[in-house]
Amino acid sequence: MKIQRPCTKEKEQILEILKEDIGKEYLEDMVNEVDRVVEGKQDGLVLKEGKEILGYISWQRKIKTIYLETIAVKKEFQRKGYGRILVSSFLEHATRKNPDIEVLNVITDADAKKAISFYQSCGFQVSGSVNNEFIPDTPQVHLSLKINKQK
Repeated sequence: MKIQRPCTKEKEQILEILKEDIGKEYLEDMVNEVDRVVEGKQDGLVLKEGKEILGYISWQRKIKTIYLETIAVKKEFQRKGYGRILVSSFLEHATRKNPDIEVLNVITDADAKKAISFYQSCGFQVSGSVNNEFIPDTPQVHLSLKINKQK
């Protein structure tokens, strides 16, 4: 198993996972995001077994935090620890590249109970909620993870 930055030739495999896991209604945003990641304009990683991509994660620095933007694992590999591997790799890469960052954030739909539970199991804590942030009449939950800094 390997974690690495995705390359252009892996774009279609990543998009298939995203369409399956997140939904086709977000396709335009996903295409733009994956383009930024493979072009090196945004941070992201893929989890691979041989040539097969099992999962994808991306993030961005925003002011003084890092936002985990997207995480997706191929359906048949979900609930097997691969999402946790991606989050762990994200934490390592994001904090190494941004040593001044003390908080990592993620936003998800308030009714996405499995996603909220997953993030909490990775150490994130609910830090707030808001309505109409991305989708009208859809409440969102914000989760944060404080990074332990040694002084």
